[in-house]
Amino acid sequence: MTSATPMAGASYGIMIEFTDDNVCLPSTIQILHDDGVSLEINSTVQPGFNPGIVAPVLQSESWTGPACGNDVNLLYANSAGSSGQGAWLEYLPKLY
Repeated sequence: MTSATPMAGASYGIMIEFTDDNVCLPSTIQILHDDGVSLEINSTVQPGFNPGIVAPVLQSESWTGPACGNDVNLLYANSAGSSGQGAWLEYLPKLY
């Protein structure tokens, strides 16, 4: 991911990036998040996942690409709000 992502800027505090290669994906990908995510599969940003600050939300998108052998890059941005807000992030399929 590059600094050109919609999650770049002063609205965010900590950015966390998860990467894995040779991943097998289901036909539906789900991400529960609160402060914005961007999902790249095989170097292509997947539409349908909000990169903006939101209340906790579960978003789902269909995957029609190859089942296995995929490179996955998941970027999560935690907003730079008041301390103690916490973070929400769950990605299905899990990268472990």
